[in-house]
Amino acid sequence: MFALVLEVLALTLPIFNQIVIDEVLVGYDKNLLVLVIGAILMVTATQTLIGLAQQWATIKLSVNFNMQWAANVFHHLFRLPIDWFEKRDIGSISAKFSAVDVIQQTLTTSAIQALLDLVLVVGTLSVMLVYSPQLSFIAIAAAVGYIALRFAWFGAFKRAEENTWEASTQEESYFIETVRGVLSLRVNGTLPWRESSWRNLNINRRNAHLYEQKLGMIYNTINVTIVSLVSATVLWFGANLVLDGLFTIGMLMAFLSYQGRFSASISSLIDKYFEFKMLSVYNERLADIVLTEKEMENVPDTLGLPVLTNNSIDTVIEFDNVFFSYGKDQPYILNGASFSVKNNEIVALVGPSGCGKSTISKLLLGIYSVTSGNINYFGNKSTASKSLRTQVGAVLQEDQLFSGSIIENITFFAGDLDEEWLVECARRAGVHDDIERLNMGYHTLVGEMGSSLSGGQKQRILIARALYKKPKFLLLDEATSSLDIYTESFVCQMFKEINTPILMIAHRPETIASADRVLLMESGLVQEIPNNFKQGN
Repeated sequence: MFALVLEVLALTLPIFNQIVIDEVLVGYDKNLLVLVIGAILMVTATQTLIGLAQQWATIKLSVNFNMQWAANVFHHLFRLPIDWFEKRDIGSISAKFSAVDVIQQTLTTSAIQALLDLVLVVGTLSVMLVYSPQLSFIAIAAAVGYIALRFAWFGAFKRAEENTWEASTQEESYFIETVRGVLSLRVNGTLPWRESSWRNLNINRRNAHLYEQKLGMIYNTINVTIVSLVSATVLWFGANLVLDGLFTIGMLMAFLSYQGRFSASISSLIDKYFEFKMLSVYNERLADIVLTEKEMENVPDTLGLPVLTNNSIDTVIEFDNVFFSYGKDQPYILNGASFSVKNNEIVALVGPSGCGKSTISKLLLGIYSVTSGNINYFGNKSTASKSLRTQVGAVLQEDQLFSGSIIENITFFAGDLDEEWLVECARRAGVHDDIERLNMGYHTLVGEMGSSLSGGQKQRILIARALYKKPKFLLLDEATSSLDIYTESFVCQMFKEINTPILMIAHRPETIASADRVLLMESGLVQEIPNNFKQGN
């Protein structure tokens, strides 16, 4: 509605110009001049108000649409399988997610502008045909030529856009990786090499962007030249119509105004069409997110797991002839592995580095799916899901802290805070005294990835976070590897006292010695060994 009113008003302005030239100036009619100027001011004021209303409506639509769409993509993204993230770098994922903004901008703002252009094209062309079909044909022929020009250049523009996107993504990924690894780079004296590599990526991005700008510059030069030639052609034939007495000067000025509006609107409309075609560059990237199936899409959230009390269930976790590989053509990491964890016992899982111990932890949590075989939870043959993860406390090698206070990290930003239980979990993890010595205690802010804390403090806070869930089962993957022997002994003793079944993946003899049973993983199989086993690697 806004678009229709705006364009109708826009179509009246050239007519006012014609009246001024043909009636006011020729007839020296000052009264008519006052009326015409008054009408122009009223139309302009109305256009301004309606234009503001239309822009505000567009902004609100754009913001609301983008917020909901971005939220939906975010929701989907972080429910994709973990191996999807493991196969992509952070910069690439970030760039693909950012494609939402580009697509949204085109589908809202550009789509509305395209509608306005379409209305104006139809309106101005209709009026132009009334004035002169011959002159209108020149404008139509120019529009067809512009369409042909755009089609001819589209492939080059698309390739340039793709190259710029790829170069920007590579540079961003490299930059993020460099920031994360700045300590290693400084310690090993490799910052100059890293900086040189970044410069090359930065130059590649700038060259790709420069090439895209060069294409735009050449294209715009050709386009401006064509527009100027078309305007000169229309003026030539229009002036001849005036000289032949078929047009008045006012009619010629009005037609030139309509022709200018038509050319601008048809060019904008064609550009918008090719903007939509160019979205394929971003659609392909975003499709990698939205078309990937979410983790366990069809698994219900509630498994009806039993409440675990002492001695109520004998076997808490059971691997039954489990096979696993990362792909059809990949070797098996697990080759018929079978073992169990009983209620209230601590089981240590040991084995050479890279043999697949951490893979077992991810299979237990449902992060990976078994190739064949079964994993039974709490006496049930069930598939891991959200409800299971709420009952399992886990500390994995990849676990990290988040920006926020220590309280927020232990409670994992939970809304309802149980302060007494929070402190008790910190005590059990042996980190309470360390926290109390900090200036702000539990309110101390933790930097990204816990950068303000030592490695041992981070691990103990992660253990406290796992305990805060009041889990039925604990899964620990090298959870005490950064602790000194005394602190580790304290934490391991705590594990014995909490009467919670635990599977701990470990290398250190002190950790292994605290277990009730020791399992050795080797060649894809798991077997029990004597409890006095001491890990040698």
